[in-house]
Amino acid sequence: MLRTPTILLVVTMLWACGESGDEGPPYCGDVKTPISPIINGQAFWDTSVITISENQANAVGFLELGGVGGCSGTLIAPKTVLTAAHCVYSRPSFVRFYVGENFLYPEHVYTASSYQYHPYYGGRYVDYDLAIVQLSTDPVLDGVEPIPVHLDPPQMLAGEQVQAVGYGMTAPETYSNTRRWWTVLSVIAESPTIFTVSGFDVTGTCQGDSGGPLLWHDPVLGTRVHGALSSGDSEDCLGNSYYPRTDAEDNAGFIRSYLPADPCGEETLEGRCEGNTAIWCEDSALTTDVCESWETCQLDGDGLYRCVATDPCRGYTWEGTCEDDGHARWCQDGLVMDHGCPDFGWWCGLGSDGLYRCQPPGPCQTEGIDWTGICTVDGHARWCDGGIVRDRDCWLCNQDCGWAGDSLGNYCIDR
Repeated sequence: MLRTPTILLVVTMLWACGESGDEGPPYCGDVKTPISPIINGQAFWDTSVITISENQANAVGFLELGGVGGCSGTLIAPKTVLTAAHCVYSRPSFVRFYVGENFLYPEHVYTASSYQYHPYYGGRYVDYDLAIVQLSTDPVLDGVEPIPVHLDPPQMLAGEQVQAVGYGMTAPETYSNTRRWWTVLSVIAESPTIFTVSGFDVTGTCQGDSGGPLLWHDPVLGTRVHGALSSGDSEDCLGNSYYPRTDAEDNAGFIRSYLPADPCGEETLEGRCEGNTAIWCEDSALTTDVCESWETCQLDGDGLYRCVATDPCRGYTWEGTCEDDGHARWCQDGLVMDHGCPDFGWWCGLGSDGLYRCQPPGPCQTEGIDWTGICTVDGHARWCDGGIVRDRDCWLCNQDCGWAGDSLGNYCIDR
């Protein structure tokens, strides 16, 4: 069956057990912010399966369809997005392409100037469930790098691992997902027009992933789009999924008619600068690089327009910063200093001198508490947050302290 692309935004509220000034149970203490577990997917692509850049990851975006539905799609060439035909078959009044990990907070939004589904589709043929959306402005100018589409010759993928990606539901019972997720699937069957993939009842694609790419890494050509998701055969989204092949003769002809004859257009190996973005053509592929704050797009030593470092400390200052890996990094005498605080039992934080450096063990380390927390004998939940020990009296709130799941760890739970 074809999955109808649907988007329904749901905001989940966490009742906080009578915060100060509210009616209800007494104020119990600190509130713990949950983390969202990943269901049936991962936040990033598997580097052992495909090789792409961050700019290419942003080629996979969310398609808003007339304000009433949503699909996934892939920028395969400047201004050109590949998606599923059933996403636009109902002729939505407008189509927008959202770039970014979370379409609620997009990095860029582009309006479509036109769209066209495969002439053989007719509303029911999975083999031809492909469409092209053409954008009025070019995401390449904002640093998005297209992922090339494989058109010929036909590539046999049976038994290969492939990467699927999209903005679909992370569980079949909820429509609340707004983020881009990735998962690795296996090609279990192929016909001249369709790839059948499976996650073997562990992972799979779901509603909203329609139009998202099937990515496979060719040892010579690199990572290419080999299909766009059409449908699946299970309600729990863990069954088989079906991708019309981009290298099928009729499909390749349809896609090719919307691609420029020269995949790089007028771009050259020398390249050019568009603001602080370097754009050039290499190995018949259009490449972009958005320069970091410590770089400038200019001619490099080889006579090519590329991002060139102009700040030897790459944006780090004497004040320094604490990185996600717990390291303290700062600029000193034109060099980036890097101290791995966890390596010797310390933690990174702001010192009394106003500098971010390694600090001696604090209360969290002294009490042996991490983010998952502990339950005390008197019914308190205690956990570490930003180097500070937080405390919540569960008994005062008529609850017990216990394991509240992977997203909260030890916390207050209903009796």
